[in-house]
Amino acid sequence: ARTAEIMVGQTARRAAMWAVAVVLLGAGALASGVGALSIAKYGSYAPMLGGGLSAESAAEVSGASGFACGDTVSVFHTVDVAAREAAFELRLSAASNGAKGAAFSECLRAVAESANGGSVELKQSLVGSAAVFESGAEVVCSVRIDGVRKPGKLVVRIDVRLACEAGASPRGALSATVGTQTAVLTEVERVRGAAEPYVTLEKTVTTGDGLCGVHDSKLLTDSYVAADMREIKFCYTVMNRGTRPACGLSLVQNSGLEDGASVNVALHALSDACSAGEYNALPASTTTGRAPSAWSGVTTEHTLRYPCGVTKVEPVARVVAAGSTLAAAAVSIDAKDSCGGAASPARAAAASGASSRLSLDDSSLRQTELSTCPCIIMSKMFYVLEETAGPGADGISTCILRVAFDGWQCLDLLDIESLPSAGAYEICYFTEAVRYVPWGTSLFNKTVGDSVGCKTRTVDIVEPVVLTRLI
Repeated sequence: ARTAEIMVGQTARRAAMWAVAVVLLGAGALASGVGALSIAKYGSYAPMLGGGLSAESAAEVSGASGFACGDTVSVFHTVDVAAREAAFELRLSAASNGAKGAAFSECLRAVAESANGGSVELKQSLVGSAAVFESGAEVVCSVRIDGVRKPGKLVVRIDVRLACEAGASPRGALSATVGTQTAVLTEVERVRGAAEPYVTLEKTVTTGDGLCGVHDSKLLTDSYVAADMREIKFCYTVMNRGTRPACGLSLVQNSGLEDGASVNVALHALSDACSAGEYNALPASTTTGRAPSAWSGVTTEHTLRYPCGVTKVEPVARVVAAGSTLAAAAVSIDAKDSCGGAASPARAAAASGASSRLSLDDSSLRQTELSTCPCIIMSKMFYVLEETAGPGADGISTCILRVAFDGWQCLDLLDIESLPSAGAYEICYFTEAVRYVPWGTSLFNKTVGDSVGCKTRTVDIVEPVVLTRLI
């Protein structure tokens, strides 16, 4: 068996505290009987993330209920941890039992549904010589629980990838099995994206000088003024998760104003998968993998200008083909009345400073008011501009685009894991944020190591961001 360890020592406390991790849920109703197996119903959780409750699951769910190629399917199993430890194997169909083209392809994560301490370890194996999607292929998720505080029944959630193969027309069912217990996803031919294109649109917003992938979010409270206008940048990711190409695509952005004005946004790097020489398509995807980075998709951005009097608006973007809307997404703009600087507390990502460890250990906190405060990125990567020379006589510096792992994002206290180590801590209050922004150029199509002109920009923060740091 080919084995790859994908998560070790994911404690219940850590899973509960990280914003990017799966949240541990309340006690809830246990599945009936030790060993009972079930699948979360569609609509009970965010389908790309996994989640839900065992109380909202069933031993059989249908692909027609809303599941899509690439979704995360959550499987629940109840185990007896009488000895404060347990282990089991979840065996997954890696090939649909009718026509090939669908699979449970990866074990993504395993977490306990209730906070009972201990750790949940997960390893993945592909059994035999058959590859994913081939008849007889089987993926095994090996789960081990130990160190729980109280013996008894424990519901474990295992998130798995529902994958589809580009060009295929899957049919039949996929199963998950522990011992004699089986849960089934039926009618895989009715999963969205099976034997058809399935286009999705993700949209975020930032200021006109912000960086997509760095400063963007679903809600914008920041205000950036250019020539007495409020300048807003929209960031888009268009993806085709289906097993057939998506043809004739265009992206339309509505201003959200009463006049209903819309603009066409250029979609770069489309293919001619539908008609030779016509670059307006997204190829089909094979939606395997722990992340969608290799799936068929493109990113782009577009900047609009609004009068300063426009403070609240929800512009909608649509992906259109042959006059029909395939996907739509909206963001919210809720800025100050004036065109003065205002930054969202959740987006003080630009504050400069060295990396620091953050803690929730209130027993050793002392309050100190500061105008700046170091921040840290926890398990995230961002692209940032770093000054390498300048500024010159014109006030413009030279910056290099680089990858940053720390010192560029501030996290809310509720998203930070408590640190057990002793030490003195202080509470910091953000009152302003400073960042380098491109000047006289765009970062579109720039890569790590490229040099651009840059300047610093300072914005006031409407509500101070409260953090702690180790000193």
